Amino acid sequence: MNNGIKYAMTGLYLAIKHRRPNGTPYFNMRLFVTICLDLNLFSLCLLLEKIYKISIMPKEKISFVSSTVVLSIIIMIMLSKLIPETELKKYDMEKKEIKRINLLFFLYFFLSVFLLGYLLSQHFYPVTASVFVP
Repeated sequence: MNNGIKYAMTGLYLAIKHRRPNGTPYFNMRLFVTICLDLNLFSLCLLLEKIYKISIMPKEKISFVSSTVVLSIIIMIMLSKLIPETELKKYDMEKKEIKRINLLFFLYFFLSVFLLGYLLSQHFYPVTASVFVP
């Protein structure tokens, strides 16, 4: 695994661990990364549909939810195999680094949510020229 990714995951793991020492920081770290990746994959699917007219996402609600759950489980399993908890426990960082990584992850999360919200609004309620012309 790339050192930059390990560094970021370690920082996120330690930030969650410092915030709740008696909690489950490894699971929470994997869940947070999984949610971020899901948001970005859905944004990518909407962009592909909008730009290239390639429809990847299922149209039915049941199949959409089930595919989301399956995708999330696959990502969680891959994260646990690629970045085991024992590897994250080996490293330690200064509080300043942990705070910086924590801030970057939350900015990344909110930008991902904003992008997905914007793309969903354009997907379901596209703005056309006729809206502005009387």
